[in-house]
Amino acid sequence: MAQIVDGNKIADKILTDLADRITKFYKAGFLPKLFVIRAGDDPASSSYIKIKQKKAAAIGLAVEVINYPSDISQHELQN
Repeated sequence: MAQIVDGNKIADKILTDLADRITKFYKAGFLPKLFVIRAGDDPASSSYIKIKQKKAAAIGLAVEVINYPSDISQHELQN
């Protein structure tokens, strides 16, 4: 028998749990932050990052996006 999974309900639960954990970090004096490292200017990536920024803001998580040109080498990126 197949079971229907409600992905939105699961995602909401995960976000609620993360929000609680982030609140505990703030109360303990830590400032959690999501860093996004992006190489290039692909429109799909921009859209994806905007969604992540919106979700992070909703749960009290700061986000910093670091942009690099698309021609950056792996060596430059790692240093």
